[in-house]
Amino acid sequence: MKGVAGQDVDGENEDGWECEDSTPRQLRYLIPRGRAAVTSTSCSNSVVGVALVGGYGWLSAMHGSCLNNMVSARVVLADGSVVTCSEHERTELFFAIRGSGGSFGIVAEASFHTHPQKQDVFWGTLTTSIQELESTLDLLRRVEMNLDSRAMISARLEHSPTSTQLVIRLFFNGTEAEARNHFAPLLNLANTATEASMVRFDEVSAQMDRLPDHQRGSRYAYTGVNLQTFDTLELAQICQDFMDQIGSLDGVRYAVLGFDTRSFPASVANSEGCGANAAKIMTYMRVQWLEPTRDTDIENAIKKLGNAWRSKVVLGQKGYPAFCRTGDLKPEDIYGQNLQRLRDLKARYDPHSMWVDRSILAA
Repeated sequence: MKGVAGQDVDGENEDGWECEDSTPRQLRYLIPRGRAAVTSTSCSNSVVGVALVGGYGWLSAMHGSCLNNMVSARVVLADGSVVTCSEHERTELFFAIRGSGGSFGIVAEASFHTHPQKQDVFWGTLTTSIQELESTLDLLRRVEMNLDSRAMISARLEHSPTSTQLVIRLFFNGTEAEARNHFAPLLNLANTATEASMVRFDEVSAQMDRLPDHQRGSRYAYTGVNLQTFDTLELAQICQDFMDQIGSLDGVRYAVLGFDTRSFPASVANSEGCGANAAKIMTYMRVQWLEPTRDTDIENAIKKLGNAWRSKVVLGQKGYPAFCRTGDLKPEDIYGQNLQRLRDLKARYDPHSMWVDRSILAA
């Protein structure tokens, strides 16, 4: 898949866009024309790539996930044939590719809806200590309960060898006055460094991706869990586990525990396609280190902590797993009631398991 900017599907009407593959940064040409596509919150993630696993972004509360906005796709199948699928053509394949992460073929090209979008949006960054972590999380919960569909909150604990701090990022797809009124309880937090202003929409993901120097060139690993509700005590415990177990590991250069608010419009029946149901809070942990000699100890600690979180929330029916490695989970934890349907389709489109996730979808 090439990193190209794509082309409009409908010319001047511009309610669609085709691409072989693009990142949010490569879609800047849409903004001056008053349009935007639903992409992830990171500039480095390709639009097609995230659409194959769901894809939540700044516009998802208004327009659904990336996969909800996919109109059609051209797929290279295991037998070498190239086919087109959509809601009207090869509908079973179209169902299967959205949420299975590339298990059915190579998506060489895809079409997506675009939406009206003004150029400037509100973007704020709040940095505070972890001394009052539980009360700050509870304030986040109360703001999240009344969150406008134009708004999103992305918070993370950021740990380095010298400090641990809570960073809260605020997005609002409206005027600055509306945003400041909506986020007033957070913007008025005491002992908090605040940077907030109107910025170009296409700069938001770029600012999200700016990394401190100590993160660059690191080895890294992910884990995570998604929560069905914003449970302050549950989230505070996850944060404490992170600080206790990851903060004490030798060799860690940088670690982040992120938790993003997620909501979808009522018109979206399933934001995760053939995968699990959508969560209210998406948590993820990324740990970075430099020395290869620390690989085993750090990766084992991350896996142990991630499995403990997932076991607790899944068994307690409080959420579902995320950011897992093959072998960490039971297939039904990922695909639920869709598992048998997907296995039947896997046998039809990829009988010899040429593509990824073969251990999950193989019958």
